[in-house]
Amino acid sequence: MENIPNNIHTMPPSPNSKSHTLLWIILSIILTAVLIGGGLFLYNQQADSRTARLQSEKEKIATEQKLAMMTELATLQEQIARLGEDYSRITTQEQIPMVTFDDTRQLLDGQTAIQEIQDDPLYRNIQIPVYEPNTYVLYSDLIKGFQVRLPYNPAWGGDKFRINPYEPRAVEQDGKYVLLITFGPLTNVEGGLGRPYNIVETEPVSAAQLVEMYTTNPELYGERVVNPPTIKNISGLEVVEYTSSGLCDSVMATVIGETNNYTFTGLCVQDGTMWEKIIESFKFL
Repeated sequence: MENIPNNIHTMPPSPNSKSHTLLWIILSIILTAVLIGGGLFLYNQQADSRTARLQSEKEKIATEQKLAMMTELATLQEQIARLGEDYSRITTQEQIPMVTFDDTRQLLDGQTAIQEIQDDPLYRNIQIPVYEPNTYVLYSDLIKGFQVRLPYNPAWGGDKFRINPYEPRAVEQDGKYVLLITFGPLTNVEGGLGRPYNIVETEPVSAAQLVEMYTTNPELYGERVVNPPTIKNISGLEVVEYTSSGLCDSVMATVIGETNNYTFTGLCVQDGTMWEKIIESFKFL
């Protein structure tokens, strides 16, 4: 065998070879980081998607349950109005006789009833009997978060139809929609047929602020306050009571709430007794 001379050595790695190796290591690290980051991103996206889907399903179920509850509540209220269950007398001093009609009478909202009456050729000669209320019917609003019992008489309407105990709807006021509930018998209101009593959602100000606002500007909401507003406590609620002037002087009352106030208005309400009786049943949910 030929001997290799001791003075001959192997060649050292070239600088370019080291650079290539280092570059591949760096690229491998970057690629691994990208793959891991991408995987985590996709995982988070899928997790967010699953969370959003679950949240959407929960909201859908909650909405369906709320609608079902409100439907059930409306049905119960209709049964109360029709059958006369869970009635409480407006006064304990006298019994107001119940006027009974055939239960097959058509149930109408006030506006539809008014239209039917006005469509009658003998409209001008129709005498609409106005009976005193003899019951209270529960109105419960799960969205606004309050409930109240409103006076009612199943006889309101006539022998052909009866009217709902109350009619809640949204109306535009100062550029936004607020809740308006009308109730009471059909009667002549400002030259036409209508329901004389209302509850309207108003801005949430304190009782002291409302008194100051009316004292400073008696025509604050387009009505003229003709006596100094007073603050009362009714069943634990702060209530501002005052008299406004229009076609006739009428007592009004505002229940003070945390998120909204609720003002009770009517046509020629001579004193606050009716409002106070209703407000005794008012409860924030």
